[in-house]
Amino acid sequence: MYAALHPFCDVAAARSAETEKAAGHPQMVLATTILASSLAFIDGSVVNVGLSAVGRSLAADAAGLQWIINAYLLPLSALLLLGGTAGDRFGSRRLLVVGTTVFAFASLGCGFAPNLATLLAGRAIQGVGAAILLPNSLALLGQTFSGRAKGRAIGVWAAAGAAAGAIGPVLGGWLIDLGSWRFIFLINLPLAAGAVCSDQGRRVLQRGGWSGVVAIAAGYFCDIAADWQSCRPDRAATAAVHRVVRGRRWLPARAQDR
Repeated sequence: MYAALHPFCDVAAARSAETEKAAGHPQMVLATTILASSLAFIDGSVVNVGLSAVGRSLAADAAGLQWIINAYLLPLSALLLLGGTAGDRFGSRRLLVVGTTVFAFASLGCGFAPNLATLLAGRAIQGVGAAILLPNSLALLGQTFSGRAKGRAIGVWAAAGAAAGAIGPVLGGWLIDLGSWRFIFLINLPLAAGAVCSDQGRRVLQRGGWSGVVAIAAGYFCDIAADWQSCRPDRAATAAVHRVVRGRRWLPARAQDR
């Protein structure tokens, strides 16, 4: 699956590389794209080792377990080129954040799915989110780097994606042994939060330096810690994702560029 995604991603990068100017703090852009794309690569492999546990928990037969895989891969494959085209029209950075957010909320739904139908719906939405974020992560690298630096950045991005796909089964088995198959979906939340926060931090650095990044990080920590103290962990997880998405409003208007 990993190798099949690259032709589509390369098309999206080539179309948009000449239309948008490079962003500041390119290393943070690279970190953002790696964290975001790792969601799709890890999820493409981590679920496989948890199918038996899911089948026992949700009373799913062999056909239902197969659809847990297909429900993710079908929208991912079908909408990948459309996600790149949308990035050309609306901005790759914006679509990367949107795709990451969609993937995070879908992962939250999968993690707390009470039955197989809800899990399949969440997996399908995960596929939609992955189809949005994957081509735009590589396109964003093409807009940010140039010359030899672009080749190095894309190489690092590809290597990180390959490593994420390879570590997925090991991570999945460890999480299932640790507690529950639901953890293989909830592990996506910190990755998504890291990607969105890294993107916000880059824009804050363009405006106000590291003090703004520290202020946002402290605000996130205090809000989420308060949620853990005042409510159930599942509600705190939902609130954590909401805080990250809502954090875009804390930025100055000029920092919220495409």
